[in-house]
Order: sequence, then structure tokens, then C-alpha cells
Amino acid sequence: MAKRSSNHSIDRFLLVTVLGWFYRDRYLFCGSARQFRRWEQSWTEQEKERWSARGILHERMLAQAMNVCLQEADAALLSGSLLRDPPAERAARATEAEEELYRKLKELMALQYAGAEELEALRRQTDCQEDVGIQRKTVKNLVGELLALERRLQTLADPALADWLAARVQGFRLVQCDDTAPVYHIAPVGQPDHQMAAVQAAYYPFLDKAATQRVLELLGLTGDRRQSLTDISDGEEKPDLSSGGPGNSLTEQLDLALAAVETTWNWYGEQEAEPLFWYELTYHSWQCRNDELVLWPRAQAIPLLPWQVVYSNGYFYLCGLRLDLPADVTGGDLQKEPVFSNLRLDRVRDLHRVELSESDVDYTRKELRELIKEMYQSGYRAPMAYRDVSTIMYSGTPETLVIDCDPALMNSAVDDFGRNNIEQALALEDGRVRIRVKGAVWGGARQWLLQHAGHCCLAPVDSQAAYRRELAEALRQAAESYGFR
Repeated sequence: MAKRSSNHSIDRFLLVTVLGWFYRDRYLFCGSARQFRRWEQSWTEQEKERWSARGILHERMLAQAMNVCLQEADAALLSGSLLRDPPAERAARATEAEEELYRKLKELMALQYAGAEELEALRRQTDCQEDVGIQRKTVKNLVGELLALERRLQTLADPALADWLAARVQGFRLVQCDDTAPVYHIAPVGQPDHQMAAVQAAYYPFLDKAATQRVLELLGLTGDRRQSLTDISDGEEKPDLSSGGPGNSLTEQLDLALAAVETTWNWYGEQEAEPLFWYELTYHSWQCRNDELVLWPRAQAIPLLPWQVVYSNGYFYLCGLRLDLPADVTGGDLQKEPVFSNLRLDRVRDLHRVELSESDVDYTRKELRELIKEMYQSGYRAPMAYRDVSTIMYSGTPETLVIDCDPALMNSAVDDFGRNNIEQALALEDGRVRIRVKGAVWGGARQWLLQHAGHCCLAPVDSQAAYRRELAEALRQAAESYGFR
């Protein structure tokens, strides 16, 4: 292990990592190993029963744990990237690109949160009796800083504010457990956004149990909160939806899709980006095959220029311009805005990059360049606004619709059309409300109107006459299906 001079920012980062990540919900004795043994020898029978089964850390153990987190070369690189290098060291590594240095720094930071291997290494290291690397007085001073912070947090009048600040700074609080000894509970305090993410993970049906546990582990919840959400996850029906073998789970497809979106934006954000490329994927749909419901692949791969990943109503969608559809459908002839297709990410498999020379799409190089300019060089990246105008994530060109509906449908209207997308609401004499939706895709709006038939209708305005006839015919056919004419 590295014998290194102390650097306060690195050491404090490592201490907070060790306590907040590897040892949360454990107990910390703020003193040396000798002081800990004296306290241990003074236990009454009742105190033995209370403390003997609990894992209690002390400063020597923390010093050992902190040093196992960095190898010697990594420690030197991390120190050098946080501090101004001496001229000799700077010259020695002048050939190393600055970008590479900071990439390595980020990897080292991520190492602290990597999981099973580091945890096992820490457990082995705590059994070691030799001093390694860091001076114990450094740990003592750093723990003293954490206790000073805890005392300041306790002076705040609002306990919720104190927890929020602790969550932002380090992810835990040190709660004293014994009035006569410096023993503290390392109590996790989750950020509100972490709590929301944990609830989503526990209930989300497209995360299997193993993936759910990984998400909950990453969020640093309190012990009670973690257990309650684990119980929820274990009680949920979470089938394995990763058909197609390894590499096709939703979490992996989401990672690939986000990377594809970023790669495409970063490359095509330039004015004259070459070479031209896009992505292809296999898309699945649920079908009845041999009297079983299965997720079945399309015969042909779909070529797509990825635009954005959008979350809506519990599903992730990969949105982009389909290059296998005619230009008059996608807007590829540039007579109108590009019309994106919205593909459910849990039905996407085998997303991969394709170069122009490897494919035979009908678009010419010039047409592709114009599409790229329209899609990426405008800089428009507002997935939530796009979700609102893509009603229920149907693909198509948004248009203005006027709808009369019962007041009880206002919540549903705002949820599915978007609050900022409803630009007018007018109370009618018959008790209904007339709303003007400034951007709605007809396929999704049609679905919404049929779903709530009897409680809403397209307003009788001349511009909507054809749509009203289409809905009337759909309702007539539905009545016949139920035996009414």
C-alpha cells in the first residue's frame, strides 16, 4: 500500500466514502484502539449484551480501511490531479494528455463506489494488524471535523434541514449512542431525490429483483427505509424481461441508448461532421405464438438517427428519426419538421452503430446532412416538452385540438396533454369545460378521446369535422361489437 504524505481533501473524501458507503448503519468509537479496549473492559453485563454483537469501528480500523482504497500509483496520480504539480513531476509526465488525467481521476472516484470487491478488500484489511500508509492522527483529526459538523447541525432549529445538509455533504450523521463514551451510530440520511428514486426502483416492473437491489444499494438509504423497499420489491411480480440472453436487460439497453444519443449529438453538433452514421436495432412486439404470449422480433432491423431518451407514464422511449420510413412520413423531405418515432426501450434489442458505407437506406448523403442540421445543430433538447406534444407517446405531427370534457377529466387531460400544452380552458353552459390543446398528436388524442368516450368529445368546430366523423365511425363499430346497432 502507498506510504504517502497526507492530503486533506483526498483523505476527507476517503473517510466520508468509507463511513458513508461501506460502514453505514455501523457504530464508531471516536478514539484509539487502546482507548477502545479500555472502554470494552469496563462494560457491565448489560453493556456487553448491548455492544458485543455490534460491529464497532475505531480510528486504527479506519486508517487501515482508507488505505486499501488506493494503490500506490493511483494515490500518486490522484494527488497530482488535485494539486499543482512540482515542475519536475509535470515534465516527467508531459506526454500524458490532460483529458486522460481527468478521466483517470473520475475512474478513481468511481472506484470508491464499485461494490463487492472493494467491500471484501476492506473486510480483509480490517483484520490486518500492521499500520499502513496513513497516519492515525490524520484519521483522528478528520473524525474530529465530522463531529464538529455534527455539533453545528444539532444547533439548527429545523431537524429536516439538518438531515438535508448532512445528506448533501456526506450522506450520514453521527448520532451519539452513549452519554458516557464517544460511541456514535453512522446513521444514513438519504436525499429527497434519492428517496424518490428508491421508491421508483422498488415498484418499477422492468427492473428485476437483482437490479432493484443494486439501485437501492447505490442510494444510501437508512436501514429501516432500505428494508421496507426491499420488502416491496420482493413482494412484487418482477419477471425476467431480458429475452434474447445476456446484454438485453432494460438497464443495459438504457445505458446503450443514452450512450448512442450522446455520441450522435456530440458528433453531429459540428457543422461538417463526417463520416455519416446512425444506429440500427431489432424491435419486438407482443404476439400470440403457439398459444403463448411472447415478445417477438420484427423481421427487419430499424435504422434510426437517435434524438433523445424520454420517460413517460412508467416507460422509457428511444426517440429518433426512422430512416426506413418514406420522407413524406418522417419529414425527411424537409417540407415540415422531422417526425420522430418513439420506440419502447424495453422492446429494443441489439442497438448498434452503422456507417453509411455499411447500409443501403434510401436517403442520399445530402438529405442526411440536411436532416442532421435540422435535428442536432439547432441544439433543441427538451424531452419533457416533446413528451407533452407526443400525446401518450404516439408518433406524428402535433396540431391544435379543441376538446369539450367533464370537469372530472381535468387531471387526466393535464397528465396526458401536459399542463403547459393546454393554453385555454373555458367553462361551458352545459357544465363541461372546453380546452384548447396547442400541440397534440392525433393518434394519441384519438386514443384518449375513445378511452373517455361519454365524458368528452371533440368540439364541433369546422376544422375538426373529419376527425369527428372518424370517431363517430369508431364508436359505431364498437357498438356493433357489443351487439348494438
